Formats: sequence, C-alpha cells, structure tokens
Amino acid sequence: MESFDIAEMAREILISNEQRIEKKHLDVSFECDNDRMFVYADRDAIYQILYNLCDNAVKFSRDGGAYKISIIAKAGKVYTSVYNEGQGIADDDIDYVFDRFYKSDKSRGLDKTGTGLGLYIAKTIIDAHHEEIWVRSVYGSFASLYLRFRRRTIRAATSLFRLRRLNKICQKIKTKDFTKKFKALIKRFSRRSNVGVILLYI
Repeated sequence: MESFDIAEMAREILISNEQRIEKKHLDVSFECDNDRMFVYADRDAIYQILYNLCDNAVKFSRDGGAYKISIIAKAGKVYTSVYNEGQGIADDDIDYVFDRFYKSDKSRGLDKTGTGLGLYIAKTIIDAHHEEIWVRSVYGSFASLYLRFRRRTIRAATSLFRLRRLNKICQKIKTKDFTKKFKALIKRFSRRSNVGVILLYI
C-alpha cells in the first residue's frame, strides 16, 4: 500500500490508448477536481483495474461516441469513473458483471479474446481495500464503472507542519526583509500545496 497520484495514472492510461481512441473517433473528456489526486492503495493492483476499465470502455464504445474519465474528491474519498457511449449493459446482466467468468451474450460477440475475469478480479482487489466498485448503465446507450478510494491527505498535513515551523523562524528573526520575502513565497506557493519548496528559496 502506498500513496500515489491516481489522476496522473489515469492520464498515462489515456495516452496509452490514444491510437485506439483515434481509430474509433471517440469524443474524449477528462475531468478532475485537482491536477493531482492522491489515494492510498496498492498502486500496481489499481493500475491493473483502471487499465482494464479504460480498455473495456474503448472496446465497447460506439464509433464517435463519448468517452470520459472523471476523478472527484468527496468526504475523504476519491471517486474515479470511466464512461463510454455504446451498447451498455442489459439490466439482466448488471447483477452478474462482477461474477467470475461471466460474459453477456452481446459482449461475447464484441470481445472474443476476453475471459470474463477482468471485473471479477477488479472487485476482488477493491474488496480487499475495503472500498467499492459499481456500475451504472442504460442498455443501448452507455455504461459507467465507478471506483472509490481512500483519499491521501498526509502531504497537506506535512506542508502545514512545515509552514508553522517556518512561521516560527520568521517570528524569531524579526527581519523586515526576511518577513517580506517569506510572505511573498507563501503567497506564491500556497496555491500549489507545496510549502516544502519554500525551504529552497529561504
């Protein structure tokens, strides 16, 4: 388990599918609350899951359809979704998509190489993280897969600790030039949540 940027991971996967996306003329959008979104999970396992979801979304998209990845932070969690316009998933199949070896009759026609284990493995991994994975779909229109992760906030806490230490140093020195410089740097870097960088400039 480790802290990693799932937004950056999603961008890498999106780029890796660029040729397939262009071949199907998909209308791609990427929505993210922040440029960097840290979660706490097994990085390699989550990469496997997210890559599989994105791969399926391209595979089952209709030509020229919408293809969207969204990453949203809410209440200490990060919600990642992969959406595609295409055949979707029939109501009768939704309850079984995470079952081992399950493949709907329609998906068998579009995916002749798949084993039906991808979503089963994804759910097994997510369950081990004590998190959730679920699907929403309208058959003949779209499908959207959702993942929920624990949001990692230790970086922000570390930055706050460093900020307080620097503030104490500033108060002790009581030098106008230093104080002015310190405040300017705080203003410059606070939006980046990277107060630690200030140490390089003081």
